[in-house]
Amino acid sequence: MILAAIAELALLTAEGAPASVRTDAAKVTVVVFVSTVCPVSNDYRERYEALHRAFAGKGVQFAFVYSNKTETAADIRKHLREGGYPFPAYQDPGNVVADRLKARVTPVAVVLDGAGEVRYTGKIDDAVNPARVRQKYLDDAMRAVLAGRKVKTPATEPYG
Repeated sequence: MILAAIAELALLTAEGAPASVRTDAAKVTVVVFVSTVCPVSNDYRERYEALHRAFAGKGVQFAFVYSNKTETAADIRKHLREGGYPFPAYQDPGNVVADRLKARVTPVAVVLDGAGEVRYTGKIDDAVNPARVRQKYLDDAMRAVLAGRKVKTPATEPYG
């Protein structure tokens, strides 16, 4: 999948205010498409938090994005409040950002470098059950981009 460089993602905050995520604002931008109702997306909550804690202070910015048109802003705010998510979350009305990044399911992660080039797209790791994880695709991709290396596995097929 080859996409044109993406300088900015136009989104809304969970409260409905316009927001933008600029890819040149960090060495790495990670966009994770999530859902309030997807059981797989919700099973990853602790892993999202762990990745955010591990990388947020190291040149990585995160954008957790809700693109499901059936989820209302109130649903999203409730999900964020109940989940206690410590990271920035956004709405993607009309699935514009999801369509642009070819995200069709949740969860799916997209890693962009500081120039807005997509360097990885796909699943977070290789097992929904955390005890069975052997490959940490998203973690590996972030580390590679931060180190200026080629991403070993640039794409995986997400679960959703």
